[in-house]
Amino acid sequence: MEQRSAVDKPNTLAISITEISADTSKRRIGCGTLLLLALLLCSSPWIFRSIVTAFNVVRWSSYGITNYTMTVHHGGLGGFGGPINITVQNGKIAEIDFPSADVAIDEADFLPFQRFTIDKLFSASFNCVIYCSVTYDATYGFPIVIDQGGFLERGDFVEVTDFQPILSE
Repeated sequence: MEQRSAVDKPNTLAISITEISADTSKRRIGCGTLLLLALLLCSSPWIFRSIVTAFNVVRWSSYGITNYTMTVHHGGLGGFGGPINITVQNGKIAEIDFPSADVAIDEADFLPFQRFTIDKLFSASFNCVIYCSVTYDATYGFPIVIDQGGFLERGDFVEVTDFQPILSE
């Protein structure tokens, strides 16, 4: 039997290098696919929440309500120590009062409370990504509970109760 050396077979080394290179690129494609799959699985709760929020924005918008009253309960780091009653007209706060303190807030002090309008609550629900939950009103679709487990700006928890649309005359 005749033995030949690698020098006698010039293509042997080239084939081996090509096979190793092809095998390595297959692994890279496999790792890239696994990484992409992991990213999709991690982002899918955000995608699902965004779709649910968008659906509820459409539901809320279909009613065309721009004037309403509601009670807001805010707890956590920036909580205000009791529920507040908010009246909104044309998407802006028109009146605020603290029933527990029997105090009305002056219009000049409305700005910090503007984040409790329904439009701003929708913005907060879109930003709800990790360690949080949002519950929507079954009729109108607006967020009635946003619990961000410590990540809500200036607080942890917002709940809307006693919502009443103000009918235009």
